[in-house]
Amino acid sequence: ELHGGLSKRLPRYARVNTLKATAEEVAASLCAEGWTQLDPPAGLGAAAGQRAIPARPPPAGCFWLDPHVPALLVLPPLTELHQHALVASHALILQDKASCLAPAALQPRAGEAVIDCCAAPGNKTTQLAALSGGGGLVIACERDARRAGVLRRRAADAAGASVRVVQTDFMAVDPRAPPYADVT
Repeated sequence: ELHGGLSKRLPRYARVNTLKATAEEVAASLCAEGWTQLDPPAGLGAAAGQRAIPARPPPAGCFWLDPHVPALLVLPPLTELHQHALVASHALILQDKASCLAPAALQPRAGEAVIDCCAAPGNKTTQLAALSGGGGLVIACERDARRAGVLRRRAADAAGASVRVVQTDFMAVDPRAPPYADVT
């Protein structure tokens, strides 16, 4: 009951994979399908010039760009996008806002090498690749063989050569050894 009740009130988040499309292109595509893009409303407790979390999700048929995480769309609760063409093409990644915060906070620079210590299934990994502009490298460590396989497939589809998957326990990595010595 609790989980079901929350899912009816919490927004659906979808991150634009900027290695495949811009936020503007995805927004235009959604608007062409009949969606309406809104400006995010002011959130609770927001002082002038601050960006607080909006008190309510968008109404049906509407979306906005998240005020905190670059290229993150906020859609109505229970919006079904799993079969959407933008998701199938990896231009849109279904990813909760909480999962987007660490890569957004890291803010890798273009061309920078970054390490993801426990990378599967790959949402944060591909977000790091997108934030580094595709010219960087994300070294994605995953110790479990099955999860590393999932990560390889998802990274190849969404980020191409920007991600190198290494099946290893990150705790066993020597940070002075290549390729780890030059990462953020």
